[in-house]
Amino acid sequence: MWTHDVRVDFHRDRDERLALGGGPDRHPRVSSVLFLNRVKGGALAVTAQAPDPRHPALVPLPLEADLVGPRPNRLALFDGRLTHGVLDARNAVPGARRRQRGELRLSLVMNGWGRRPHAVPTFEEARVYAALALRPASRRR
Repeated sequence: MWTHDVRVDFHRDRDERLALGGGPDRHPRVSSVLFLNRVKGGALAVTAQAPDPRHPALVPLPLEADLVGPRPNRLALFDGRLTHGVLDARNAVPGARRRQRGELRLSLVMNGWGRRPHAVPTFEEARVYAALALRPASRRR
């Protein structure tokens, strides 16, 4: 994501298919972000406050959040029920795209679930990446 053009609103991770199908919000046990590089700005903000549709980027205001600065190999782990979002190149709430060019912020986002999200097949069911599928010991070679 470019720090001058943040396109992700503040949100809570959830089982999207379940929620969009009318089910309850089910969150991962743990959400995480692994930062791969250092950039100016682009902090991760994590808060217990709910996203607020009355404000830009759904940011809850006044924002009371813990901030994690992007640094290589920094791993941020937090409760999967918490609201989080990315700040812009000045570590401000993202608004309109900034004219000046920012930096490319590289990260890997991962969630740990207590149970598999709705309608997501196992590797074996999907028949993709067969080497990753769990098979009974009797079927292993």
